[in-house]
Amino acid sequence: MDCDTHVMGNNMNVKDVKRQARGLSCTLLENTLNTLINAEFDAFIGATRYERTQRRATLQSTNKRTTQGTDKLYRMGTRTRRFDTTAGTLTRTIPRPNRGGYVPSFLTRYKRYANELKRTIVEAYANGVSTCKMTRLINAMGINGISPTQVSKIVAETNKTVDAFRCRSLRDTYFPVLFIDATFQKIRIEGSTKLMPVLVVMGLDPNTHKQDVLSIEIFPEESTKSYTALLTKLKQRGLDCPKLIVSDGHSGIINAIKDVMPETKWQLCQAHFARSVLSRVKNKDAQKRIGKELVLMWHSSSYEHAVERAIEIYKRYKDKYPAAMRSFVNDNISVMDTLTFMNFKDIPMRMITTSNRIERVNLEMKRRVSQVGTFPNVESCLRLNTLVCMEYIKTGICA
Repeated sequence: MDCDTHVMGNNMNVKDVKRQARGLSCTLLENTLNTLINAEFDAFIGATRYERTQRRATLQSTNKRTTQGTDKLYRMGTRTRRFDTTAGTLTRTIPRPNRGGYVPSFLTRYKRYANELKRTIVEAYANGVSTCKMTRLINAMGINGISPTQVSKIVAETNKTVDAFRCRSLRDTYFPVLFIDATFQKIRIEGSTKLMPVLVVMGLDPNTHKQDVLSIEIFPEESTKSYTALLTKLKQRGLDCPKLIVSDGHSGIINAIKDVMPETKWQLCQAHFARSVLSRVKNKDAQKRIGKELVLMWHSSSYEHAVERAIEIYKRYKDKYPAAMRSFVNDNISVMDTLTFMNFKDIPMRMITTSNRIERVNLEMKRRVSQVGTFPNVESCLRLNTLVCMEYIKTGICA
């Protein structure tokens, strides 16, 4: 109680205490760093500050240090360099030799940011913090002078990591089930803003419950050509053909599977199919009734029993709700495409009947993109979406 009264009496709050503690830790780290630099420099020139000795190192014209010669090394002032860390901004005081140059062996030339700080910035960026908000966050950490442009440059340095993730070999990886979906995002192309599809492929191993984002690609349009290129690139990276692909009813996906992976079965997402049928039924009570009948059909004990129930549903409602039943059975997709999962008795039904897994990833990508609005180019869009997927894989959020 006395401590609380003392703190309040001096007009201090928790933020002030944390700010002072952060400043003390930063000062301690800075003093330790500069002490190490000075100790190494003493060994570099062979003498401590103000010491007179015959063992002082020399520098020949070949820039090789020796213990004999006339060009003896002395201190000649210092130079200061800033170094941003997660603890705050440190000022490195680096001694200058009178001849040649000196860079501490444990520091990298021209490096201003600690690797931990860069990782923190990239992770925050991938989790929804914009570059402007990032600057305020960094300033609150006691790090001054980092602008939104510098944050963007730090994030851009992850291009090699992003490319390595997108182009990694899949020869030693096999997923029996793939999920394919697309989400549209705004990208500035030649002075105008266009909605472009970001195609995502996720793999699932039902036995180990392992899943991974295998591909992220951006195309001008969502078409058969785009999906064919997507699946072809996966095969070129070494992916074996899966047993089953789950997706919505886009004709481009269906045609691409037939062209690139003809031996693979296709499962139509039951959630997409149900929404398509029920949206054409205006009566709310009828919607609930048909929805329950669809669920009973999908939980039938056998494929033949499910087909019988599908025929009964069609006959019962074809006259009363013709638009819904045209969606129920048409030339491109039909209710039969939602029953493919019954050929895979060894895989739990809930794992392969809907594309909810990949929809969850797309939802998080949209949430993160909402902080951006419109991307300045395709590269920045691809980089951010890949970083989001990489973060989910690392943290296991998409599991």
